[in-house]
Amino acid sequence: MEASYRFSANGAAPGIPVEVVANGLVLMHAKVNDHPGWFIVDSAVQGFVADRDYTHRISLQESGKALTRGEAPNPSEAGIVRDVRITLPGLELTHRVVVVIDLKSLEPGHRP
Repeated sequence: MEASYRFSANGAAPGIPVEVVANGLVLMHAKVNDHPGWFIVDSAVQGFVADRDYTHRISLQESGKALTRGEAPNPSEAGIVRDVRITLPGLELTHRVVVVIDLKSLEPGHRP
């Protein structure tokens, strides 16, 4: 299915709060398939990055793998979860992809 979106009112979403943390990461509180959590908003993957423990806890199944590039000399492996629904205040995104990595290094108050 093709990715789509739906606004809950008046064809627009209210201001969606984000928080910028370590090294300029943009975090957003949202729900994936009705399970709340904190996510990294990543324009490179055109979506959200979620913590591996979070996705296991809510029983999301990885359907693929990808190598990530970062500051480390060696790429690491990321999981891919397809066809999820992401809910933000006033906005629902359907048939989306979530990239899954280990986010334990983020501040404890914002770990997904």
